[in-house]
Amino acid sequence: MLKNKKTMKWLLSLAVTGLLLSSLVLAACAKEELVPIPGPAGPAGAAGAVGAAGAAGEAGATGAAGEAGAPAPAAEPVEVLKWRAQSFATPADLPFKAAEAALEKLKAATGGRLDVTLYAEGALVDGPDMLETLGAGIYEVGFLAAAWFAGLDPGFSPLFDAPGLWSDPRQFDLWLKHFGGDQIFADAYAEYNVHFVESGTSVGSNLHSKVPIRTLEDFDGLLLRTSPGMGHDILIRFGVQPVFMGGSEIYTALETGIVDAAEYLGIASSWEEGWQEITDYILMPSPHGGIVATDVSTNWEAWYGLPSDLQASFELMAVQAQRDFGYFQEAAKYDALAKFIDYGNEHNQLSGADWAVIGAVAMEVAEEYKTKSPLANRVLTEIIDFLKYTGAIK
Repeated sequence: MLKNKKTMKWLLSLAVTGLLLSSLVLAACAKEELVPIPGPAGPAGAAGAVGAAGAAGEAGATGAAGEAGAPAPAAEPVEVLKWRAQSFATPADLPFKAAEAALEKLKAATGGRLDVTLYAEGALVDGPDMLETLGAGIYEVGFLAAAWFAGLDPGFSPLFDAPGLWSDPRQFDLWLKHFGGDQIFADAYAEYNVHFVESGTSVGSNLHSKVPIRTLEDFDGLLLRTSPGMGHDILIRFGVQPVFMGGSEIYTALETGIVDAAEYLGIASSWEEGWQEITDYILMPSPHGGIVATDVSTNWEAWYGLPSDLQASFELMAVQAQRDFGYFQEAAKYDALAKFIDYGNEHNQLSGADWAVIGAVAMEVAEEYKTKSPLANRVLTEIIDFLKYTGAIK
């Protein structure tokens, strides 16, 4: 019995000791920190599922509060380029108006980053000086008529027009865009530090006179304002005495009798210039040049200093300006001719026989003109090859 009592006391003591040890273990576990279980890996730098939540909480408590009060970074200042352009035309002329409208769209399209102010022929420099002064950086953009630069190189004349060779503007455009004409422009202008951008064709100028011109014989002795080049050389064969001057001088020259007749731009521009007041006769079409190509070009350094997006916007502007000039000129000639006739001007046209003579003379002049310079030879050789290739001439 005594033995049993001792045994029971030992068992009770053991149980109490076990309970004490269990309490101590549980207390220790209660104080142990919980370690989050890593979640699945996210994008580079992202925390796991549980860790991300913790990080987000910490950011909200500390970093986010600091960022909310920080000022926004200052916007980068926008560089605005202010360029100057000169046209070969006057403000009353359709090419000037087409260029002006296209430049306004350029400014809008670039958010004002490229702002080009257009000046008329003679406002910055004289027309024949436009190519060299553009290359020298006197201004940045030229709306050019290459015939004016025939004094620098005779080859510029047939780039502008090749009288007696072209039959319509689309034919001329095809040669420029797809048979090497624009590349010749680019190569020739590069010699003068000018970057060629875009060409475009239009119906050429008609001839207004104070004396009637109804046949080729009527050209003999005529004092005619015309541009230097192939058309000039063709007219000399028929007795014309050519006189060259800028567009802004023509009205006074006609009014005072310095010249008997003049050609400049299309008939719509002639009406706007008021030529109906000082001439009585219109020859349309005229042998001096029925289809012409003008162009948009820039100073070399100015162009290559432009960001690529502004270059692209400028190129689109140039396409629009050249396209609109051609369409404006073509569309306006019908109404303008009617206005001249209503005003009292007489409209004359040469006979088919006269035009056959002009065509033969034009080919002779072209062959002779090739010898004037390497550029003239290249231009006319490629034009004639194109016309033969397309079946326009044999």
